[in-house]
Amino acid sequence: MAFLDRYLLRTAFTPLAVSLFVAALLLLLEQMLRLLDFVLHENGPVDVVWRMLAFLVPHYLSLALPLSVFLGVVLAFRRLSLSSELDSMQATGISPWRLIRPLMMLSLLMMLLNFLLLAYVQPYARYAYHQLRYELQAGLLGARVPVGKFVDVADGVKLRIGRTENQGQDLIDLFVVYENADGDRSTFTARQGRFVRSSDPNILLLRLFRGRQMVVRPGERLPGVLNFDQQDIALDLPDVTAFRGRGGEKREATMDELLTILSQETQATIADYDSYRASFHFRIIHTLTFLALPFLAASVGVSNRRQPSSIGPILGLGLVIIYHELLEEWAESAVSSGSLSPYVAMWPLYAVFLLVSLRLFYRMAEQPGRGGLRQLETLIARISHTAGDRLKRLIGKAPA
Repeated sequence: MAFLDRYLLRTAFTPLAVSLFVAALLLLLEQMLRLLDFVLHENGPVDVVWRMLAFLVPHYLSLALPLSVFLGVVLAFRRLSLSSELDSMQATGISPWRLIRPLMMLSLLMMLLNFLLLAYVQPYARYAYHQLRYELQAGLLGARVPVGKFVDVADGVKLRIGRTENQGQDLIDLFVVYENADGDRSTFTARQGRFVRSSDPNILLLRLFRGRQMVVRPGERLPGVLNFDQQDIALDLPDVTAFRGRGGEKREATMDELLTILSQETQATIADYDSYRASFHFRIIHTLTFLALPFLAASVGVSNRRQPSSIGPILGLGLVIIYHELLEEWAESAVSSGSLSPYVAMWPLYAVFLLVSLRLFYRMAEQPGRGGLRQLETLIARISHTAGDRLKRLIGKAPA
């Protein structure tokens, strides 16, 4: 690899990695607040939030990767143009077609990573995320006992917790009323306790520490009292239907499974055939989008050193966002509903995006000074300049 290639890759990779990290972090932080509210509403352990966020990482990485590649190439070409390095390279005979080669290699590497995420990693992670939500709502991940209230935690067992510590794992100031099948009624008070899994998956143990037990038996006048350092109460878990198998939703199927479904099934044999077909084409088109991103980013990233403008990168970023919104929200939905074919709704949209990107790059590479969005930038700059002058005149004419 030539020194120029390594320099271009280093220039583009740093903003790419930073933007990918920041974008994924912001998306995860937004989702973390929702998950935290959901887990607290279900009275589940707080550590479940981190496990659920971990299963969402592949999804948010696939969302952030295209924008990160675009921003990395944009900032690389913008730096080269503003520092006059791009002019020096072109003066020595290095064309933009040569400069785009190492950045295309970087984009192809990100495209491979994106394909692995969409085709294989994301389906398993998405299924694990929904399974975790199901187990949390079913009460299989811990006690769903609110603080300060009497709650029936099992048949014949009532529990009240004064407070919790250690993110809800340690229970403080417990009061338990237990009644067995023989009619014996036991009342427990304990300073501390916690829920412990037993060897039997259908039984959960409530382990009490430093407490007192009072037993009232039918026919006996005086209750029995027992002080203890540790006592276990067996709680029968409710019967919960097993979580569904993976693949019940289109995004939980891998690419191999989608190919099998589309080759063996039809709209008459499977109700979600159109949804699976839309998901299959979306993953392919979303992956192929990385072939167009470097050309679009390079064309809008080049700026004039004497009159630097940020309009080009902003317009390019807006074009990428609009393209992805149309592809995911409109085209994929239309194909999933069966109203349009993917070859009518999805592939023409990708073809237009690719042709626009190549056309803008061709103008930038072959028509210096007129390529990319330079004419649109000039028009917007003139309009804003004229509007600013008129606003100053209106302010100057305004009475004091």
